[in-house]
Amino acid sequence: MIYQEYFNIPYEDLGRDMLGCDCYGLVYILMKAELGKRIPILSGYDSANDMSLSRYIEVSSAQVDSWLVVDKPRKGDVAVFRHNGLLQHVAFMLDDTNFIEMTRDKGVQVSQITRSNIRYNLAYFCRYIGVEDGKS
Repeated sequence: MIYQEYFNIPYEDLGRDMLGCDCYGLVYILMKAELGKRIPILSGYDSANDMSLSRYIEVSSAQVDSWLVVDKPRKGDVAVFRHNGLLQHVAFMLDDTNFIEMTRDKGVQVSQITRSNIRYNLAYFCRYIGVEDGKS
């Protein structure tokens, strides 16, 4: 698997690099490394405050110039998950079924969107269509 290099990244709240990251940090790293896209760094949210991330995701995905909500995911799209009614987690789609994510307890892992417990918590998929690396 070509994503093997990411499995050793440790979980770190608000981390945005290979030395440690949270779920959004892993998406940030993968967008740049795999697709050459620089998404907003999202440093202003408080990861201890799930409502903060929820608000950011809702606002960002609503902005047509940055994120586009899509029905059918492809490589590089972002899966957005809800927990207890809030949008609290994001993952990078490897293809239309598999995604890679960072979790506090298990670290980086690959899973399938088709699993019933995962599908239940899936809110939507979005695609970054904003400014690419070097132009932001």
